[in-house]
Amino acid sequence: MPGLGLVLAFAAMQASAEPAAQGRQPVSTITFRCMVASGAKLEACAPQRGHERLDPRKVEHLKSFAERACLKGSERVGEVFETTLPFTDSPALLEPVPPDASVITNPDWIALPSARAIAEAYPTAAQRSRLAGRAVVSCWVGVDTRAHDCAVVEETPKGLGFGAAALKVAEAFRMRPMLKDCKPVDGGRIVVPIQFGRMAPR
Repeated sequence: MPGLGLVLAFAAMQASAEPAAQGRQPVSTITFRCMVASGAKLEACAPQRGHERLDPRKVEHLKSFAERACLKGSERVGEVFETTLPFTDSPALLEPVPPDASVITNPDWIALPSARAIAEAYPTAAQRSRLAGRAVVSCWVGVDTRAHDCAVVEETPKGLGFGAAALKVAEAFRMRPMLKDCKPVDGGRIVVPIQFGRMAPR
């Protein structure tokens, strides 16, 4: 049987990859390293990446948003915490990007499909022919932590059942939902490539 593997990638910056015709401004990111303070708050945030070419006043402005990042509640006081903030480039000011239902940043998996689940979903005909394949699925994450309305957005090679197999594997996905005002809500899209077997390098 061909080797089995699961490759995961996320649409953390999906908005920046979407057509410019939608009218969105270019999106950049800046990463801050902070300390966890009492009351599940962040303090002493210092820029780590993405600040090099920014005006210090703009960095300070974005820092005020970083200090409002949502914590899970399991962090310990004094612990180091990194948060990445997307923002739009504006001549006057760099404003943080408002939460977007099509984007999940910092995906937090609760459960992933087992090797056995992937093996059981592997298309029979492809297994017999020792053929590897890959499919990409797009799903919405519910407040129940499950992936909903998954759809195949790419399948290689086509016609061998790898798309349907990937949808079966996606049923095992469990992840913490998107937050709004630090509360879990329905919505948020993940894009997950799933690989069956070892494919030759492109």
